[in-house]
Amino acid sequence: MTHPLQTAPQFDVAIIGGGAAGVLVAIHLLAAQGPVRRLAIIEPRAGLGQGAAYSTVYPEHLLNVVASRLSVFPDDPGHFVRYLATQPGYAGDEAALGDCYARRVDFGRYLSATLEAEPGAGDVQWLHDEATDIQQGNKATITLAAGARITARSVVLAIGNFARGIPLPAADIPGAPSCIPAWDYAAIRQIQPDADVCILGAGLSMVDAVLSLAARDHGGNITVISRHGLMPLAHVEHGAHDLNIDDLTRQNLRQRTRALRAMAAAARGSGEPWQWIMDSLRPHVQTLWATLPADEQRCFLRHVARFWDIHRHRLAPAVAEQIDAMRSTGQLQVRSGRLISIAQQADGIHVRWRGTDGTEPAQLRVEHVINSTGVEKNITRLASPLLASLMRQGLVTPGPHAMGLATEGSGAVVAEDGRAGAPLFAVGAMRIGDLWESTAIGELRMQAQRLAELLA
Repeated sequence: MTHPLQTAPQFDVAIIGGGAAGVLVAIHLLAAQGPVRRLAIIEPRAGLGQGAAYSTVYPEHLLNVVASRLSVFPDDPGHFVRYLATQPGYAGDEAALGDCYARRVDFGRYLSATLEAEPGAGDVQWLHDEATDIQQGNKATITLAAGARITARSVVLAIGNFARGIPLPAADIPGAPSCIPAWDYAAIRQIQPDADVCILGAGLSMVDAVLSLAARDHGGNITVISRHGLMPLAHVEHGAHDLNIDDLTRQNLRQRTRALRAMAAAARGSGEPWQWIMDSLRPHVQTLWATLPADEQRCFLRHVARFWDIHRHRLAPAVAEQIDAMRSTGQLQVRSGRLISIAQQADGIHVRWRGTDGTEPAQLRVEHVINSTGVEKNITRLASPLLASLMRQGLVTPGPHAMGLATEGSGAVVAEDGRAGAPLFAVGAMRIGDLWESTAIGELRMQAQRLAELLA
């Protein structure tokens, strides 16, 4: 794979973003063996395949899905397992490896190694830079942060996830307290072992932060504050549950929720774990989302999404056991409530919140605050020069409920005038408004494959 930027470079396809989504698109473009000959990946990070999820280098961070479900090729489910069998630290037959929750760093390496192994990978140019602007003409002209420009027949926006900011106005964060982003794993590992820590948010990034602290034998108190106080649940041994998707798609949101609860109760009564129902729903989630009217989608986002998340995006059993053990000792405490203020004072950072039961505001003094409030889905709030430019030009428009970008078909981006098509396409997190489930590898590889077939 070549890296230097050539004079007046022209490409068939430019992929903006070299995380999991971007690398998957590149892999499938090369595998498609179509007329795409010149391919560029624009990614400022030090490695490819290292987006927010896989940029960690630390062994405590495990995948949330077993290895047998993470092949980059939908028609070759054993591909990742065979790769793991060649790596240090993984022993056993393929069946055992298929059921393991591998280290996330190894999946990032797998993505990069798979791309390098594809025929034609030597002709791919990886540009260590950031795209800041796209101008449309006969071809798209992409401006890079360093000032260079490239042109491409098609552009794929694979820009991944953006961290959400602290959910407070600046006036409620006096003293400029230092809040560590949950994805800054190295900074979290530098926290003193005896320091008291407050983590804002109770999702998967919170779990990553707790694991990083525990890996350094952290002995201080860890307090998690989130609006609902709901923690991700655990995986069990995988299995399937018979369900009628057609029946569910004909029901409204309330009826679907009741039906799934009834299924879970019936499963428990027959000795099946409820997790099998969620596993069986996986291939149909986008259909279930698309068949909800817009007002019911809004209702889902307001009242159901967080409950969906903890059941759908689950933890490796070993990770769940570690979190439960820390909660049982009292070192890790979870508080449900709404944040009021964060203030830097002489004796530390003071965090105030009001519990969901309406009690008087509580206050906590800590040495460090970690921001694990999740992913910002509203593109109008993102600090992205590229997206800001595209919106000013009317080349993109927010997706349903202001989440991600409006797209259609295999990822064609819808412009402000309602037209969609070349040269702009999107994959991954930017399609969340249209698809809801659009960030897990199972969805990303299918999007990448379909888009590659279209572009090739």
